[in-house]
Amino acid sequence: MTQPATSPIHTPYAGPLPISLEDYLAGNSRRHIRVHRYTPLEPQENGEQRYVAFVYSEEGWALSSHRVAGDTHQKCVNALYKRGDLLHVTPRLNEDKTRFV
Repeated sequence: MTQPATSPIHTPYAGPLPISLEDYLAGNSRRHIRVHRYTPLEPQENGEQRYVAFVYSEEGWALSSHRVAGDTHQKCVNALYKRGDLLHVTPRLNEDKTRFV
């Protein structure tokens, strides 16, 4: 796949695939899970917050394959582990494919 000329630099993952989330995270101490809190666009009746969890590569890019949303921080983390093995390790690109997000 050719990337646009303005596309950010990314060193492709060269390890075995599929790989379990646990093994992927253990492969480099800079790989991690990060959970973000956000407020939905539509106001919730009970004012509840939502959370979204991402798996980050050692380069600091969120992976495109594993992201989940939930109503608590812990539920998001648990859901990531239930997603199963990583079948590919590719950063998420923005809509115009000029940068990773």
